[in-house]
Amino acid sequence: MLRKVTKEKDNLQVVIILSILFLTRKIAMNKQILLVDDDYEQTDLLSEYLSAYNIECDIAEDGEIEIDGISLLKQLPSLTDTPVIMLTAKDSDIDRIIGLELGADDYIGKPYNPRELLARINVVIKRNQRIPNQQENLTTSIFQLNHDKRTCFVNQVELSLTGTEFDLLSALIKRKGDIVDKSLLSEEVLQREWSPFDRSLDVHISRLRKKLSVHHENAIKSVRGKGYQLTV
Repeated sequence: MLRKVTKEKDNLQVVIILSILFLTRKIAMNKQILLVDDDYEQTDLLSEYLSAYNIECDIAEDGEIEIDGISLLKQLPSLTDTPVIMLTAKDSDIDRIIGLELGADDYIGKPYNPRELLARINVVIKRNQRIPNQQENLTTSIFQLNHDKRTCFVNQVELSLTGTEFDLLSALIKRKGDIVDKSLLSEEVLQREWSPFDRSLDVHISRLRKKLSVHHENAIKSVRGKGYQLTV
């Protein structure tokens, strides 16, 4: 049923699953998201709020998605390259880390400020826009990053990255060999101030490091109290 939903709604920019909330990528000029939850009052209220900011919301009907949010999050990468934001009442560090490790681009705990959610939706959409010639492509002896197509090749082998992972790698490649401060990465990639209590950046780096380890072990070095360094 999940495959059916994603195929029928393939023009989505953001998928939001409430209880666990997901956001997808921007396609074309309109902002469009999918709300998935069994709390229809909440989805209706959120849809009404977002529509005031020109964000079109589709709401999945009962039975369209028949699995829990975590299971859906695990399956999404095989169906779509859609980025994900989780919105959930489970806001402990462990829950946040698990969600991010499973591939979510961002994580917001309940209760939440609607304006903050709107800002994060726009950040995710902007991050995943494919606007030609905004940035130069990056090519080194190891990496080839195409910003127009949002593709990454390592040693001429394509590497599947989320939008956040792509932008983190791009930021590190531009500063190869330098220790890049966490606050700089947070502001440039996540587009928010870094907080020592927010583990989102660390988890995204961990996922990126794991993917790179297939080609280069310890490609990204953690420098305690400072930031991260690309070593290859």
